[in-house]
Amino acid sequence: MATYLAPVAKPKALLLKLGYAYTRRQFGQVPGPLSVFCARMPPAFTKFYMKAGALEKKLELASETSVLIREQVAGPVRCSAMPSAPRSPSRAS
Repeated sequence: MATYLAPVAKPKALLLKLGYAYTRRQFGQVPGPLSVFCARMPPAFTKFYMKAGALEKKLELASETSVLIREQVAGPVRCSAMPSAPRSPSRAS
């Protein structure tokens, strides 16, 4: 799907330059949300994004609870980004 806004190839902010370098090294390219959305947001928002990710890593859930949450999030929208979420037979189309 094409985006309405063109990706930002070379960000001006130092934090984004570091993020771009890290994601290029990690994934081979800069993910769309980073190059389209985060590159246009104020730096404070990007820092909040990072803080939320760090807090999520500290969260401890039972594996059953984690699977249940993934199913509830991915199921209704048929999200292919969460392949680990099991599909229940009752939701099959």
